[in-house]
Amino acid sequence: MTEIELLRAVARLCVRYSVLLDHRHLPVYVYDLRGWPDCSLLGTKATAFRELKNATRAVTEEQQQVGKRMLQSGLDWGVWRPRHYESGTIEREIAALVGRKPW
Repeated sequence: MTEIELLRAVARLCVRYSVLLDHRHLPVYVYDLRGWPDCSLLGTKATAFRELKNATRAVTEEQQQVGKRMLQSGLDWGVWRPRHYESGTIEREIAALVGRKPW
């Protein structure tokens, strides 16, 4: 599964659970935002930030630093890979953003 395919799968789940999804598809480095997560997900109960990666691509140093800062400030940050979609982890986490259980 490519990162684009993973993004499409995440987008379908966001529609299913009425979670708002913003994807940073173009690298616009205003105020040096390198490393900002690919996806911002806004539910009615919580918000999450996720970096999408294929099975082998590494998280960059900038992404690790932004993720660390988000976690330190109490935000929900993480990395999703195809294995997380296949295991149902992504659906469970998206459903939780609106206080629901997965289908």
